[in-house]
Amino acid sequence: MITFIKNEFIKIKSEKFLIVILILMLIPFGMNFANFAINDRNLSLSDGFYFRFYNQYFMLLPIISCIIASSVYYIEYKNNTFTNWFSYSTNINLLFFSKGIVALLLSLFYTIINLMIILVFYIFNGADIFELIAITSSFLTVNLMIILLVNFLSIAIINLTKNIIVSIVSGIIISMISMIFLAAPFSYIIPTTFSYRLGLLFINSNLYYPNVMFTIMIGSLVFIILFLILLAMSYKSFTHKKI
Repeated sequence: MITFIKNEFIKIKSEKFLIVILILMLIPFGMNFANFAINDRNLSLSDGFYFRFYNQYFMLLPIISCIIASSVYYIEYKNNTFTNWFSYSTNINLLFFSKGIVALLLSLFYTIINLMIILVFYIFNGADIFELIAITSSFLTVNLMIILLVNFLSIAIINLTKNIIVSIVSGIIISMISMIFLAAPFSYIIPTTFSYRLGLLFINSNLYYPNVMFTIMIGSLVFIILFLILLAMSYKSFTHKKI
């Protein structure tokens, strides 16, 4: 498995999408830093710099996750190497899981970059340890949940369609739907909006749903079920022999 993972990193090290992702992920911080420097120096977590950054970052996160996961798998179709792997039936499962791990590691790498930047920014501006813990918990919650779901949805789509544009568009659609239903009282049954509100629970409980325990249980259950379905779909779509 380790060899397969190393090979995947070798494949993607010269890919241009890595730079595109880095630029996209830094846009929310750049925009809010400019606003902070020029207009508003409100550092409040629940209605200031972090809250605005969190909202803008959330809009881009599904799209970014789609690009990462799709690109890692699309390499095989772009280079016409996918069918070669079926000559080694014992390796196809390792290839699937190694690619999935690399996609997750890349997503987490970019997540940590953003988290470090925002933490350094708040430390520089005098934030206390409790604020830093709240930011870390909030940011990692929304990232981990959306990355897990969207990555495997993208994997399923890219292997079914072999079209990276279709996969990326799906990320845009997910982002739009999430923003539309963000404030809906039933949005805890939508995993992406649930992850958004769950992340804000660490910042301000008033930004979460009224019934905390009930929505956490239902939202988490829906998330786990959907994740398992998407994992099975992505695995099936990848390992099924193409004609």
